[in-house]
Amino acid sequence: MLLCRLLSVLTVAAVSSGCAVGESPDAGGRDASGDVRPRDTGPGMCMMGATDEPDPANFDANCDGIDGDLAQAVFVADDGIDANTGTREQPVRTLTAAIERARSGRKTQILVSRGMYPLTETLVLESGVGIYGGYDRRNSWARGDNQVIVTGARIAVDARVLRNTTRIARIELRSADATMPGTASIALRAVDAPGLEILDGTVLTAGRGAAGANGMAGNPGGDGANGGAGGDGANDSQNRPGAGGAGGMNAMCTSSGGGAGGGGGRDPQFRGSDGSPAGLSGPGGMGGGTSGCTPAPGQPGQTPTADGVTGASGNGGAAQGSISMEGDYVGANGEPGRDGTAGSGGGGGGGSSGQTGALCVDGSGNG
Repeated sequence: MLLCRLLSVLTVAAVSSGCAVGESPDAGGRDASGDVRPRDTGPGMCMMGATDEPDPANFDANCDGIDGDLAQAVFVADDGIDANTGTREQPVRTLTAAIERARSGRKTQILVSRGMYPLTETLVLESGVGIYGGYDRRNSWARGDNQVIVTGARIAVDARVLRNTTRIARIELRSADATMPGTASIALRAVDAPGLEILDGTVLTAGRGAAGANGMAGNPGGDGANGGAGGDGANDSQNRPGAGGAGGMNAMCTSSGGGAGGGGGRDPQFRGSDGSPAGLSGPGGMGGGTSGCTPAPGQPGQTPTADGVTGASGNGGAAQGSISMEGDYVGANGEPGRDGTAGSGGGGGGGSSGQTGALCVDGSGNG
């Protein structure tokens, strides 16, 4: 008789908790707090005190009115407040705050209601603390295909040294585009994380990687060619003073040749004319003035002042990037720029003067 009464008390207690002996969780009911327990879609019967990890069938295995363990959960909602305690009635707003609540309260489950959850910095996972999406705070935290999107920094989530089982389920992780040259966008970075499990519809979406850094500058162009020699002096008729030398030429860029040297002077009171410029190259030297029977030499051509043309840009980096010791992807940089072209040619030398004076005698060396 005593045994029968005891069994009767246990049966009443089970019914009051919302999970009668032999009752499937699909039958609905109310939990210990009196709230309506959402219906589960999974087969089987709940059992008080059973282990209840959120599962693909949304099965409330321990009869506490939710897919998951109410006593082990921190709740997150898009209308929550981070100063809250993280209970079902007082959810927090961010995953960062939820992980802190789980760490300090020794919780193992973070249950996230549908919505958008932006991260201001990389979210660092806690070993043994799973993050489960698909819940709906506005429907008594029932779980289904409710979308949970977490948008983060360039590296949205960091998983390091996860020895205990750490699950991410029904969460879409999106990382921001990379902006620093040569860096990548990473939705989830895992380093030494054997306990990490990605499952049940989780989606990882990385942003755009940044372009590689510029290659090194090309080498300077070579010097321009020397100016040509000045022309010889003219004969005694004074009609043909020496011609100026030709300007130096740049074989790689023929439009950058030096200016021709100026012609020699014809009379004592005149100096030779200036050499003519040629584009951006060095001007030619001044022609020599007359000095009796002795032709005066022309002046040297002037030094070129124009720089060579800037070298073309190098090709984009063709090599594959690498993984750093921190687990980050490092992109390949561009190739060095091509060398610049040679500078402009120097000016030609000035022409020598012709002979002057009626008594000047031609010789073998003066025209």
